[in-house]
Amino acid sequence: GDARAAFAVFEAQRRPASSSFQAAAARSLDWYENVADKMHLAPVDFAYDYMRRTGQVSHDDLRQRDPAFASAYEARHPVTA
Repeated sequence: GDARAAFAVFEAQRRPASSSFQAAAARSLDWYENVADKMHLAPVDFAYDYMRRTGQVSHDDLRQRDPAFASAYEARHPVTA
């Protein structure tokens, strides 16, 4: 088989996932590099910001994984519809 073509197909298939992972890692690195700016946050807000730092975890994800934590955050930050 044509190794060059196989590598091209492999890269085309894997590039989106790899790019997404690298972007999330860059956002996480940025969060850590600027953590001093977040030290004033209340513990719930700090934890929420940490959990959402990569952009990969939504508020709904947090609500599903830890309803009590999401409720504590929502109590501090009511959503108006």
